[in-house]
Amino acid sequence: GVQTCALPIYTFLEIADITALARPGPLHNGAASLYADIKWGDEQVTLVHPMYDAICAATYNLIVYQEQILKIVTEIGGFDWTAASHIRRIISKKLGQEAFNREWGRFWKGAKSNGVPKDTAHTIWMNMITSGTYAFNFAHSVAYGMLAYWTGWLKAHHPQEFYAASLLNTKVEKKKNKHHELMRDASMH
Repeated sequence: GVQTCALPIYTFLEIADITALARPGPLHNGAASLYADIKWGDEQVTLVHPMYDAICAATYNLIVYQEQILKIVTEIGGFDWTAASHIRRIISKKLGQEAFNREWGRFWKGAKSNGVPKDTAHTIWMNMITSGTYAFNFAHSVAYGMLAYWTGWLKAHHPQEFYAASLLNTKVEKKKNKHHELMRDASMH
């Protein structure tokens, strides 16, 4: 017979996605839960528009990364890279919905020229505004995901070395709670 794995199967890119979604914004607004529900088949992917769907396909049609927003505004909204860079600044400086909404007219004009109906363009715009409050940089997520994967692998396959290095890196006087937490975890394993 076919042997099944008791552990969930993730691709490395899903680890990067989870790293980006395991932050207060996506946890608070339900994006992290929706991602997991779609991954495990409890929810269906919501299709928005073929152009949007192509940009967001790898993340179950959710906007997770800043780069997806930039691609949406350039490909769907027709923004040049100077205007897209302005959107990037709005996201990175957390200037909020008001700053974002000042660009709606430009986005709608570009979306309309690409044959996107106004209600669909507005849905895409609102998805970007919501996601723009927490969208993570893809390179950062990959780097953090790689570190998480490596440390998880070391903890699973070389626990003594993992805990020894972790405890050495956690000064008792500066991070007393973290040090005690590691000691409890080490004794359990």
